[in-house]
Amino acid sequence: MNQQARASIALIIRRGVPSLLASLLFLALASAGCKKKEGGENKGGSQTSRSALPQAKIQTRIQAENKLEISVTVPHAHHAYLDKGKEGNYIQISFDWKALQDAGALKGAPRMIQKPKGEYDKLAKATVLRGKGAYVFQSQEAWPRGKTLKVKSQVCNETKGVCYPPHTEKVVLK
Repeated sequence: MNQQARASIALIIRRGVPSLLASLLFLALASAGCKKKEGGENKGGSQTSRSALPQAKIQTRIQAENKLEISVTVPHAHHAYLDKGKEGNYIQISFDWKALQDAGALKGAPRMIQKPKGEYDKLAKATVLRGKGAYVFQSQEAWPRGKTLKVKSQVCNETKGVCYPPHTEKVVLK
């Protein structure tokens, strides 16, 4: 982002424009020079834009025939939401099982048996994950190794007070 764009944002904030609008303007200006990889969704966590936005790193590990661990690592000085917050307007880490169910790889929705504890952020009025945390899911049958699962997350920069656009990543079950 150039000096003029930063000055414009500072002026908007000083004049009292709500912080959400200022954050959106910041993101629009900051990502104006980004070039997205053709093909849409990110597969396996690789970034292809010139100015890569921070993202949570998602990894899977089949612990037992019917237990799956999904670890989430959030970059330093950032957080991701573990719930929607008191007012229900945050984007929490979520898992899309539909493709696995539609393909017959899973018969029903897996049951979450462990979730990262996280910590309650008083300013956001929500539970957030900083650093690393793990979810564990139990299914009715064996996990289909090699199949993909969509995981949606949104990372927020605690230093700048900015949340980046939500990101859906396809992760391979292994």
